[in-house]
This record gives sequence, structure tokens and C-alpha cells, in this order.
Amino acid sequence: KSLKGLVLLMDIRHPLKELDQMMIEWAVARPLPVHILLTKADKLSRGASNQVVLQVRSHYDIYPDLISVQSFSSLKRQGVESLILKLNQWLDVDG
Repeated sequence: KSLKGLVLLMDIRHPLKELDQMMIEWAVARPLPVHILLTKADKLSRGASNQVVLQVRSHYDIYPDLISVQSFSSLKRQGVESLILKLNQWLDVDG
């Protein structure tokens, strides 16, 4: 009841592994929102990173209200603001 959503971390170079897909299916069956962080985005060019984000998004385009996707790099602090906004949205916190 208190779980508001699931943040799922995937390596941007190896997205949508079997366990990742199982976790997403579990969440969607509840229906629990999932925010996919494609980590290590600094390892790819911006164009390649955007392409993977689009690929993962299109894989789950039948659940636009439940599944969101973004690239993320802890090293370069890329995507931190977007993640904070998503968490604040789930928790009904004014950012």
C-alpha cells in the first residue's frame, strides 16, 4: 500500500534483460508505476544514448501512464533533476 512506484536501474549498454522485464511485468500487474533509469549514459554518445531510451520506451509504449524511461549518469550527474521530479510526483511533493 505504501509503495508508490518502482525505480528500475538498467545498464544503458545492456537494457531489458530477462530479470528487468520480469520486474516490470510484476509492477504492471499491480498496477505500479515504473521509472527506468538507463545508467552509465556517459559511456555512450548522446545520440546512441537517446536511441536506447527511445528503444526501451517503444518496447513498453502500451503502458505510457505506468512506465517512464530516462538516461542517467551518476558520474556526470546527468538526469538527477528528472529523477527528483519523478519521485516528487509519485510522493505528491512540491519541488
